[in-house]
Order: sequence, then structure tokens, then C-alpha cells
Amino acid sequence: MSLSSITKIPGIMRANSWLNGAALMDKWFSGPPSTKPSYTTPDTSTLKMDKFVLTFDRAKSVFADMQSKKIWSSAKAISAVWPTRIPVIGYTTFDFTAKSAQQLHDLHVNFGKVGDGYGLDDLLAALGHFAIYVAPLTGQIVRQGAQSKVTLNSVAYMVVDSYDFNGDQDLGYWSDSDNTASAMPWFGRDKVENKSFRDWRTKNGRGGDFQVYSDVKTVTLNPPDSFVV
Repeated sequence: MSLSSITKIPGIMRANSWLNGAALMDKWFSGPPSTKPSYTTPDTSTLKMDKFVLTFDRAKSVFADMQSKKIWSSAKAISAVWPTRIPVIGYTTFDFTAKSAQQLHDLHVNFGKVGDGYGLDDLLAALGHFAIYVAPLTGQIVRQGAQSKVTLNSVAYMVVDSYDFNGDQDLGYWSDSDNTASAMPWFGRDKVENKSFRDWRTKNGRGGDFQVYSDVKTVTLNPPDSFVV
């Protein structure tokens, strides 16, 4: 076997400079046995929006599209999300800058999906397919009869993901003899899949699913964006 144990994968990741993926996998291996949605302690310190997530073109493209389309004020967000998620009644101004990524995620009004790109890299190792969420951060609300005019001065972006190995998914082909990995079958490398990690958890009594929260990226809207909810 060219991969002696799946516990060697974080080392292979580090050999390829996939440091975020390695850190998150180490956390999973060391955690108590727990399965989504019964998560163990979340990770809130590994992933950085500017220094990691948005350095990848596929994530940067989704972020730019979210910005250009102002998805925080899309028709669906205004009709279905804002009225139930954001407490528009009772505010004249709001400032959520002191809230954590976990708390802001509870207030998110839309999101953009990021795919897996081509081949293995640190973003795929850390997150696979994931979403970037956007939440209101600062602004004003003025009642207009039965509706409210919202003026957004700034918004918050964050990544929230579940780090787990549920379901059926191929995770590439790995070798610890030469620290190589491939998304496609490659002679001399062993196939790894989600089941490999579930089986390891059953055998070893460790392996904890957890939620991952990036830091918060704040974007000031210039000019501010106004809409009626």
C-alpha cells in the first residue's frame, strides 16, 4: 500500500503546502467521536477570508459576482429572508460589527456557492464545495407604513462549512511514499473516500465532525444600498 494510513494525509498536505487543509484534518483526527449534526467544538481561527479563501480565483470570482449583483438585496432575499431573519421592526440604526462569524451567520441573507475547481489544492483540501455567506453589518431602517426602508452601509462576508465525512464521496488518490495526491486515479496511489474516515473513527474511537467558520470580511458600500422590505 502506498498510503500506509489515512492519518498520513495531513503530512502529505503539508508537503504540498496545503496548510489549512492539514490543520482542519488534524483537528478531526484528534477530536472525540462525533457525527454531524452532533458536532464537536467548532474551528473559528484557521480560515481567513483575505489571506486564504479569496486568494483562489474560483472563490474570488464568486465573491465579485455577489458584490456586483448586490445579492443582499435580491428579490428573494427581500421577500423571503429579510422579513424573517433581520429584526427590522424596533431598529432605527443597526450595527452588528461586534458579532462573531457564528452570530452573523444567523443573520445572513444570501450566499454564493464555490465549486471544486480543477485538481487538488489547499482550498479543496480544507473546504471542498462550500458557500460564502453575506450578512448586513451596519445601516439604518425607516418605517414606511407596513414596510421598512433599509439603507445598508456595510455588509459582512464569511465562510461557514461542515467538516464531516458523511455520504459517499471520493477524496482522491494519495501516497505517503512520495507525498503525492491526485483527484484522478494514478498508479501507485491509494483511493481515499469518506467511508475511509468513518471506518477509522469506528476503529479508533476518535474523529469528530465540526463546523468551520472563517473570519469576517467587512465591505463598506459606496454608495450605501437602499431597498424596501
